[in-house]
Amino acid sequence: MKLNILGYTLSLKQTQPSPEQVERDQMEEGERDAYININAQLNQIAFLENMYQSYEMAEMTEKMTQTETTLEAAKNTLMQWEVKLDTIEQWYQNRKES
Repeated sequence: MKLNILGYTLSLKQTQPSPEQVERDQMEEGERDAYININAQLNQIAFLENMYQSYEMAEMTEKMTQTETTLEAAKNTLMQWEVKLDTIEQWYQNRKES
C-alpha cells in the first residue's frame, strides 16, 4: 500500500509476527487470564465459605454437603490457575536466563 502525504510517497508493508513474538503474546495473554481467573476463584471461594457458614448456623446439612463439594471444586480450579501462572512465570525466568 502506498500513501502520498505532502509530496512524499510512503510504502506500507505488513509483516507477520515472528514465532517468538507469537509465543510471547500468548504468554502475556495467558498471564492476564490467569490473574483474572485467580481473583475470580478467590472471590468464589470466599462466597462459598460465607454460604457454608450460614448453612451451618441454620443446620442445613444437605446444603452444607453441596457447598463443601462446590468449595472443593473451586479450590481445585484455583490450583489449576495458580499452576498455569507458575508455569508462565518460569517461562519468563527461562527467557531472562537465555
